[in-house]
Amino acid sequence: MKNIIIIVSLSLLLLSCIKLDFSPPEDVLPPYSETGANTFGCTVDGKVFVPKGRWYTFVQTLGCSYDLVAGKRTFSLSAQDAINHHSLYIILDSTVLKQDSTYRFSNYYTSSNSARYRNDSNVMYYTKLPYYTGEIAIKHFDPKKYIVSGTFWFDAYDSVSSKVVKIRDGRFDVTVNY
Repeated sequence: MKNIIIIVSLSLLLLSCIKLDFSPPEDVLPPYSETGANTFGCTVDGKVFVPKGRWYTFVQTLGCSYDLVAGKRTFSLSAQDAINHHSLYIILDSTVLKQDSTYRFSNYYTSSNSARYRNDSNVMYYTKLPYYTGEIAIKHFDPKKYIVSGTFWFDAYDSVSSKVVKIRDGRFDVTVNY
């Protein structure tokens, strides 16, 4: 009996020295890669945005397509943080993707190349010329392996509040759906 008390006492003493942290880990930007790792990240006004959670059972938190529409290719990249209710969407319409190419964003509602960001208050910020623009750089494109990788940045504008958000350090490495 004495041995059991000593073992229990030592076990409690040992466990009291271990610090357990049950807080969720902080989001970090994924490293840039070109392997089709299905990673995505950027900062929104300095805070890390990465896809996580699920909106609905049928909606992906990270999606990429390169569709043929009316004889022309359209590239779209979308990411959702379903836990914090943020989303980001980039579209290059009527674009033939080329490796080592950069594409500039312009007006969201009237242009073929644009980006938008939606925050947790359901306010949509979008690219708008001449002041709120950005670009996406396709650094790696392998149509045989269905991989697209690159970087992006943009300034997005809310026409109701006139607030601007700065999307920076964007990077993605995704498998694309044709």
